[in-house]
Amino acid sequence: MVFIKRILLLWLLFATFHHVQAVTRYATAYNHFSSLALSDNAEIIDGMLRVNNPWDQSVVMLDSATLSTPSFRYYARMQNTHAKEGKKYKVTDSNGNSRKIDSTEAGIIIKISDTDHWIASCSAINTSRFNDIMDSRMMKVALRHFVNGKIITEKDTAISQNVNLAGGFNVICADVTSDAITVSIGDNKLYPIVSEPLTAQVLNAKVGCFIGPGAEVNIERTVLSYNEENKNIINTAWTIDELDKHFAQSKDPYEGYWTYLDRDLEDKWLRLGGRYTIAIVATDNGYDLIYIDGAQVKKSLWHCGMLKGRLTNTIFPLNYNAMWIDATFQSFELDVYATFESDVILNIKFPVYQSQLRFSKVLE
Repeated sequence: MVFIKRILLLWLLFATFHHVQAVTRYATAYNHFSSLALSDNAEIIDGMLRVNNPWDQSVVMLDSATLSTPSFRYYARMQNTHAKEGKKYKVTDSNGNSRKIDSTEAGIIIKISDTDHWIASCSAINTSRFNDIMDSRMMKVALRHFVNGKIITEKDTAISQNVNLAGGFNVICADVTSDAITVSIGDNKLYPIVSEPLTAQVLNAKVGCFIGPGAEVNIERTVLSYNEENKNIINTAWTIDELDKHFAQSKDPYEGYWTYLDRDLEDKWLRLGGRYTIAIVATDNGYDLIYIDGAQVKKSLWHCGMLKGRLTNTIFPLNYNAMWIDATFQSFELDVYATFESDVILNIKFPVYQSQLRFSKVLE
């Protein structure tokens, strides 16, 4: 029973064995906001990052992290001092022409590509500017999706509770999952405000702070948190060109390109992550297995030259202790063995799970 329970928890091996670690990145005055690409008009004053934007174009400061996971949280605790009631703020264009605006905004940005990004922002507004009886001060929270410079999605709402309306600090937060983006805000506690479904996963995104035209913002801190798959050090220096050169002069019968042949997997325990092509390269104590092509699970994260596994010599000729890196970048090496058969078949065995995976050598 314990063994079965363990198997159910593992979702083992080729595509479904997950190990994640929580990662949190802070940008504060203590680390000089070093992870943010600071704009020219940003400076650290009194333990905060002050960004004054007198221009009619927005300022964006991106965090250096590139997110390979589709789920993450990013928030900034900030104060927009150019959000006072009854005040107007001058902005200037690239030609030196000036105008005044009465509503400035600031928030956070999720940049998917140069032409695709989301902005979550807040700005102070009056509900009925020309009606003193009905007028009240509110905060507008907006979520906008821009593609090729055009607004594809725009959602906003006005709130007056649980936020600081007097130019004080608020936290604006974006929670991104594989199927939705949710914006929350609050002065002491976060409250979900607007949400929008996602039609595609947000991958390889960057996040950062957004300072709208005319805004002057003090940023106390930014926080990025996400679960990162436990990636082994799997990038190697091997390229196709270098492998071709190496194999052209190799005398080792097992060095070369190998391709997926077949598998005998216990389906209730194991899943196949792809029909891989690998390169086998000799090392001082065995062989390295280098990924070339064929990933189906997490295909976008695999690229040629990554380490896919390792064979380590034993006292028995042509029998090796093996280490296999599954589709989720988790290494699996306990009770894994490998043998070469007739110089043209590599058999990687997982006896605990009554399974094996075989590769055949690519013969020229």
